[in-house]
Amino acid sequence: QLLRASRVAAEIDADALPRAPGFTRACRSLGIDPLTLQATAGEDYELLAAMPIEFSSVDSARIAAETGVPLTRIGRVAQGSGVRLLLDQPAASTDARP
Repeated sequence: QLLRASRVAAEIDADALPRAPGFTRACRSLGIDPLTLQATAGEDYELLAAMPIEFSSVDSARIAAETGVPLTRIGRVAQGSGVRLLLDQPAASTDARP
């Protein structure tokens, strides 16, 4: 909805999407592709925010320290429309992955 209203697209780094501990292991044990499940199904448990391009990791760390809520950069806004899921991208976050 945010993208449509703004008439822009999003490029999402699949590897940067937050995962609950054990998520990948649980999906594999059930024969489910973790990326497909994560990108297309389920309840949203995170908030999405579009930050200005100048927003840095220092800003992110400050907000996390003030609120106790970590921020994870998962992609960027781009020209066009829709959502493009990018695979095998350089890490957008230093967060550990399960």
